[in-house]
Amino acid sequence: MLKKRLFSIACAITIATAMCAVTGCGSSKSSGASQQGAGKVDYSALPKIDMPDKKIVLLTQSEEKATTYKEHYGGEVESILVSDKEIFTRFMTMVMSEERVDVFWNYLKPALATQGYLKNLDEYIDFNQPLWADVKDINNLLQDKEGKHYCAIPGVQRNMCLWYNTEIFEEYGLDTPESYVKAGTWDWNVLRDMAIKLTTAPGSDGKSSLYGMCVDEVDAFLYSCGKHIISFNGDGTATNNIMSEEIARAVKFATDLNVVDKVLYTNNDGREMFKQGKVAMISGGVWYRTLWPDMMRSGAAMFVPFPKDPNADQYYVQQQSDGYMIPSTAQNVAGACAFIATKRFDFMDTSKKERTLAEMKEAYGWNEKHQEMFEKYCGSKDKVGVPISYIPFETGEYYGDLFARPSLGEPWSTIAAEIAPKIDEKIAIAYEK
Repeated sequence: MLKKRLFSIACAITIATAMCAVTGCGSSKSSGASQQGAGKVDYSALPKIDMPDKKIVLLTQSEEKATTYKEHYGGEVESILVSDKEIFTRFMTMVMSEERVDVFWNYLKPALATQGYLKNLDEYIDFNQPLWADVKDINNLLQDKEGKHYCAIPGVQRNMCLWYNTEIFEEYGLDTPESYVKAGTWDWNVLRDMAIKLTTAPGSDGKSSLYGMCVDEVDAFLYSCGKHIISFNGDGTATNNIMSEEIARAVKFATDLNVVDKVLYTNNDGREMFKQGKVAMISGGVWYRTLWPDMMRSGAAMFVPFPKDPNADQYYVQQQSDGYMIPSTAQNVAGACAFIATKRFDFMDTSKKERTLAEMKEAYGWNEKHQEMFEKYCGSKDKVGVPISYIPFETGEYYGDLFARPSLGEPWSTIAAEIAPKIDEKIAIAYEK
């Protein structure tokens, strides 16, 4: 049976192609950043901000280097690190007790805005400026009914993919997923055929020595059909998609792989099994590169975008929608605004991209082929991004309903009808004043 898996919010890589520059409190005369001499970054795109207090307190889940904020503004960041499970509770506690927190990094839960816990960012950031053009759509998608923004998303990150072992494909004499990606024929049917061919017959213990695939990120199927459980509408409302044809197709495909084709490795150690060469393909994020550096360096570990739903009108890809929010009780709004400006700047800073690539090559064996696949295919603008919504609406608990229960034989139509009202309630709570 497919097990319920909730993927953690990991550190996303900032290796996107150069974007427009950032704006924040104040204004900027420049529309982009450039190299100013060898190894020197041109910060002229950043706004001039009167910032008497250089220190900000950031509530986040991972350590923040904030190099640009420190170098350009002379800023100082005190990071308060909190786990995924505790971060929203900690945020509420800090705001209610007026404990200092100037910037909050996470996914926007609409209720935080409707209940007055966040500042309206339109008082500080003009999202209509050209400097925000590349991320205007995703930022507008999260605005409220009055068109106000409460979360600043500094850049688009599209990191969901399918990893595969190149050595296994060579051993079995199969064309790699990359060849189908480049040919424009990479879809669920091709993936299914590969997984069947790569799965050995079960032994006397009922286990295979090689499994075609492990579904480590089950919602990869949802993203590739163009719908997640809930969709933001861009007008302060959201749509429950659980009864949609797209979701039904994704559920059926995942269930058939498991029950009919028997090609899925379903235990919790799928990443380790991939590392050991006992799983040929595994769904996950680009950040999985950190798990198997030896395979990366040898070229055994390669990735491609998750395949397309054959019935979809185009390719879709997961799009992260996490960003920076300023609490209503923030003590250093100017500093928070400057910090957010630098994070937007980092997404278009070509020198940072080069530094990041060099660091990843040394640490994980990331190479030019990995980079080409990410930029040209995984993060490509020709794919429509589907924003993550399970976190702000707290729908992760229904993954078992989507993938485990159908594998046990329950009709999806019955399951969907059962949980649809529960998801409607989740949406209502999310926007509740």
